[in-house]
Amino acid sequence: MLPHRAFSPPYLKIFLLLISVLLMLGAVGWIAENVYSRERFVFERPLMMWVHHHVGGWFEPVAVLLHYLGKPSTAVPLVAVTAVFLYARRYRGYAVFLVLGTLLPTLVMSAAKAFFDRPRPELWPRIVEQGGESFPSGHSTFSAAVALLLWLMLRYTRYGTPAAVFGLVFMLLMGFSRVWLGVHYPTDVLVGWINGGLIVTALYWLLFRKRMKAV
Repeated sequence: MLPHRAFSPPYLKIFLLLISVLLMLGAVGWIAENVYSRERFVFERPLMMWVHHHVGGWFEPVAVLLHYLGKPSTAVPLVAVTAVFLYARRYRGYAVFLVLGTLLPTLVMSAAKAFFDRPRPELWPRIVEQGGESFPSGHSTFSAAVALLLWLMLRYTRYGTPAAVFGLVFMLLMGFSRVWLGVHYPTDVLVGWINGGLIVTALYWLLFRKRMKAV
């Protein structure tokens, strides 16, 4: 009988993941440096104006719904109820993962907002009230974190593929809606997505790395 093979880490996947992380961190660093120096990205205002003029009013109900869904007054109770449900069903690791996966990116986002103090765009009259700083987008941070959390918790079930599709659509619509509403620049959205995604990925590795090795 042939001996059992020892666990062999997927080196190619690890390499590609490392390259992806470095590229994302590089993009964040470049954007952050320009935001800190108050440099403008030449593509942002034309892109936002194009979106404003070419995407019709049919998108308004979607954008407004997502706006309120991503606000702390709505997001915090939803996360809390879901975490309690998971904990009661004995998915305690996932309950902790959900709370930390939404809390930590939010704390990083809040600190970055206070540090960079980027004013929000003022390109057209807004249909929603949105105060505070612009960089990075809190709604985009939340949507990326939730999308990845949902997929990671369901990836080994029959709901893995639907969760991935739903999460991706939710994240993209949330980010696009922030630009459509005129409350964020595209770079705010991009860095918000990266913030939520990277922190959730790191948390998953820290909390469930034994499970990852066993798969």
